[in-house]
Amino acid sequence: PNMFDNTGNGGTYAWVDNSSPWVSDNTLESPMIDVSTLTSPMLYFYMYSEQQSASNTNATFSVDVYDGANWNVGAFTFNGNNGGWTQYQVDLAQFTFTGPAQFRFIVDESTSGSGFQNDIGLDDVSVDEAPSCPNIQSLTINNVTATTATVDWVPASSSPQTEFVVEYGP
Repeated sequence: PNMFDNTGNGGTYAWVDNSSPWVSDNTLESPMIDVSTLTSPMLYFYMYSEQQSASNTNATFSVDVYDGANWNVGAFTFNGNNGGWTQYQVDLAQFTFTGPAQFRFIVDESTSGSGFQNDIGLDDVSVDEAPSCPNIQSLTINNVTATTATVDWVPASSSPQTEFVVEYGP
């Protein structure tokens, strides 16, 4: 693919080349991870998905979570372009862990159109304590005037947040 690792230092990362022959369920499985010491565990990872042309079809990237007893399918799903390496967060507090956690990162390649130009990369996967205020994603500011602006964003993945506070100033 036309990408480097998230940090740009020549390190390693996982990727799927969305080219023919197309394959569904390209899966990378994590090792078992002990989350018992975390009060509010959060899965963090960087993902890269960008097409060469808007007329192409995106592959679908998803994450399944093993809670120690069962696989929770589709805990995170993405089908689109993100403009480069973007950090995503999956709030794991929604699951009841009865043992170590495990994660499946899955790419379902597009089998129609010109999907071959949408490669998917995965880098810097970690599980850590969730912040009290998860990061937002896809922040955009439009219609800026001397006294107003329109601010839009997407809540953090799997976030239970329904209310937000916007602070501004010099």
